[in-house]
Amino acid sequence: MKKIIIFSVAIICTISTFAQKKWSEYRYLGFKIYPVHNISLPPANNPYILIKSPYGDMLKENNEIFSYTPGGGASLFFNIDQKSDKTGIVLGVNVENYGFKNLYKTASADYKVVNEFRVTQIGVPIYLKYWASNIYKQQLYMTIGFEYNLFLTTANIQKSNWNELSFVKILSREETKKSAFAATIGLNYNIYFVNLKLLSTNFVNSKYIVELDEGIITPYQDINIFNNLYLETGINIPMTRWLTARNWTAERIRRFLKRTEYQSKAKSQNKEILLFYYNK
Repeated sequence: MKKIIIFSVAIICTISTFAQKKWSEYRYLGFKIYPVHNISLPPANNPYILIKSPYGDMLKENNEIFSYTPGGGASLFFNIDQKSDKTGIVLGVNVENYGFKNLYKTASADYKVVNEFRVTQIGVPIYLKYWASNIYKQQLYMTIGFEYNLFLTTANIQKSNWNELSFVKILSREETKKSAFAATIGLNYNIYFVNLKLLSTNFVNSKYIVELDEGIITPYQDINIFNNLYLETGINIPMTRWLTARNWTAERIRRFLKRTEYQSKAKSQNKEILLFYYNK
């Protein structure tokens, strides 16, 4: 794990050095890594959902006031700050996996099913950042913008309390949406950020229909607005000289990498001397 962290920091430092040589301090790359949170209220009533218990199909009830579903993501950004140090524009690309779920139970509460939907997406966020002064020096600013989301794969995962195995289904294109825009608003402080994202439409197609002998049904009609709302909280690393000048943790990492480099060179030189005398 430590090797992975050191390797990742080394890549970031390399990109940062390149960025500083190619652009000024007002043009720089940034990297984000973060969990994605969804908190949903119980879904609307859906008569087409039944619990397939060991004793046959049973009517379901909603069992939770709200449900929490975790996810995660990573982003690469390019910052274009204004020389006034008050505003800037940020362009980026991200990869995220997130979703929402509901818990159903029978009236007797003997049988329970967790019904979860998850999506993997590629996003292209564009947003403005603003603060009264010194957004570069303090890395303190508000953000507002939008994001284009391209949905790649959507899965339906169902878990029950009477079966150790989970049911997993990759939804078809007809059952899902291909893309959606999202409105975003957030706050960045130092290397930490929080961002709220509201999708214009859910990645699951609530209007999808299935034709059965009993008639036409819409199995996903109970999706509500809270299934489209996501909170991102994580670390935002600006790849500039600010990283080592203002953040002591980052500076200690830089010093550790430098010390490791010196030790490696010293060992290499000693090895060469020993081989020289041996050969002689």
